[in-house]
Amino acid sequence: PRSAFSMAQFYRIGTPGIPWGAVEKAAWAKEVGVVRRTYADGVLAKLEPLKSRFDVVQYGQLDQDARRYPLFCIRTKGFGMSAESPASPRRKKTRILGCPTSPHQKRPRILVTGGVHGYETSGVQGALLFADKHMERYSELGFDICVCPCVSPWGYECVQRWAENSVDVNRSFFDTPAECTTEEAASVVALVRELGGRNPVVGSSADGHDGGSNCGWALHMDLHETTDSDATEFRPARAARDGQAEFVDTKGIPDGFYLVGDSVVESSSQLVVTAWHKAVIDSVRRVTPIAPAEVDAATAGDCGDAATGRGRLLGEPLTQEGVIVVPARELHICASVTGAKFVGVTEVYPDSKNPFVTPENCNEAQVAAVTVAIDFVAKELGLDSAIA
Repeated sequence: PRSAFSMAQFYRIGTPGIPWGAVEKAAWAKEVGVVRRTYADGVLAKLEPLKSRFDVVQYGQLDQDARRYPLFCIRTKGFGMSAESPASPRRKKTRILGCPTSPHQKRPRILVTGGVHGYETSGVQGALLFADKHMERYSELGFDICVCPCVSPWGYECVQRWAENSVDVNRSFFDTPAECTTEEAASVVALVRELGGRNPVVGSSADGHDGGSNCGWALHMDLHETTDSDATEFRPARAARDGQAEFVDTKGIPDGFYLVGDSVVESSSQLVVTAWHKAVIDSVRRVTPIAPAEVDAATAGDCGDAATGRGRLLGEPLTQEGVIVVPARELHICASVTGAKFVGVTEVYPDSKNPFVTPENCNEAQVAAVTVAIDFVAKELGLDSAIA
């Protein structure tokens, strides 16, 4: 059952009804800034074996401790080179629907991000697992791929959702690095600019490209988890930080995997994006349970939605089983940075009571979502069918 809690009873920092100032933010950072696992062991060490197959490139650092928190991405060899470039390590040329045939044709780009919320372990480990086991063959299929496995290393080490400045990293992605409200987000936005920039308009052509002489971002998968600590720690902390007088948990925690899409999709792309969402859900359900619609404690029934009749998750209407959509750019979430037509935020539930759901299972669910997402997009672009 949902309950209301007085902020004085429920959260330990701040005064009910008064937003946090510098003193409260510093107190929060000091209290939670305890290293519980190391970025060096959990992430950086796993990059070393990948360097023989990919370009592992530092794209930034967190200035709070630049030596401890360098930011790395994993890129397919020759990312951004034309297929005909003498320096390109391409195994084969590709003909991509919607991209003009040209000696200077570039390949469609894919971005995979993990650890935007550093505490969400399978987002980080799933991104690394995808890079190790699958990225090379998708490069051979015809994609340029960039993986940022741990966008928020301080959050990873301290098992936190926010950055050290008490800002939710996944609400801090603006159009330019200077506008971003966390270093983590600013670094990713700068990286996307370096790799060709954001597509001018979401779904600006039928093929997810920028409509010019080069192919743009075709796909962005941002890997996340929804954990029990969202309800017990992070939502109450947000209410306290923002000066709410009390915290009322009206959302609950979805019991399984779900996918968050971008609600801003051109009408001409709506059907294919909906089919893409379904393909992801159908693939992931073979690995881990899909979250059912919310249950209303008062009626013990699904929380129906008059518009869709499919119920809700986290208060948002389901567009189909396991899928909700939000305005990515309006919310300044990481999924907005490329402007790709195909954008998905995965949400795995690692705290499930289902004994089948293990850390390894969560990692595999993330990989299943990414690989089927790429397979679908490859077919839409006229590339070879999915690789076995």
